[in-house]
Amino acid sequence: MQNKMENTKKLENRIKNYWGMRSSYFEKTRENELLNSDIGNRWIETFNKYVSLEQTALNILDIGTGAGYFAILLDHLGHRTTGIDLTPEMISAANDLASKHHSNAHFLVMDAMHLDFPDNSFDAIVTRNLTWTLPDVPLAYREWFRVLKSGGVLINFDANYGNNVRYEQNNPPVPSQDTPFDHQPLMDDMRKENAEITLSMEASRQNRPVWDLSILPSCGFSEFGADLNAGKKIMKEWDQITSPMFVVWAKKE
Repeated sequence: MQNKMENTKKLENRIKNYWGMRSSYFEKTRENELLNSDIGNRWIETFNKYVSLEQTALNILDIGTGAGYFAILLDHLGHRTTGIDLTPEMISAANDLASKHHSNAHFLVMDAMHLDFPDNSFDAIVTRNLTWTLPDVPLAYREWFRVLKSGGVLINFDANYGNNVRYEQNNPPVPSQDTPFDHQPLMDDMRKENAEITLSMEASRQNRPVWDLSILPSCGFSEFGADLNAGKKIMKEWDQITSPMFVVWAKKE
């Protein structure tokens, strides 16, 4: 047990260091996305399938906020948003982006698997491209269930990024500098680090989102589902072919 905890901590530090080095690129990518109102409208339309954003001032937690895109987008709709990320550099980028885009979103450095919030704190949790980076996904789902209010909804966007890494090992990508979805080109050492981290994750060895749906009942959720075509609907031509984005949603009774 002690060795498992030590290995998990080492992996978390490795993940934190990696995303810290990518934070400036990530901020630029998310700013491109904020400036694209068509994509923003499609995100909002998708959120509205699972939680009514027309309600007044929902308390929303954006887990793995990165540069703060979801938190800023939802704050602009009048909701109280808190974004958390394990990486201090990402939180700095999120605060910078929020300032530039006149957002009151609140950001904190925090571990997604160990939240510093009381039970029943949030009306909704949103998260994007996070669960594939977590050493213990079931633990995270249990923790997210804990902080949701009764009737609260979890909306988790993710993809089978292990498939993407395996493909890119033989087919290096060349993303556009102004794409609102993919990241800026990586140096070879960063690409290697990304691949090693990704393939070390349990999520990269699973059939997702089938695996996620099998976990949710033991975490407390009794109402849940998935949409395998979320990426095509929201990101359209920017959705990755080898790892298309899906959404897993779950409601706390």
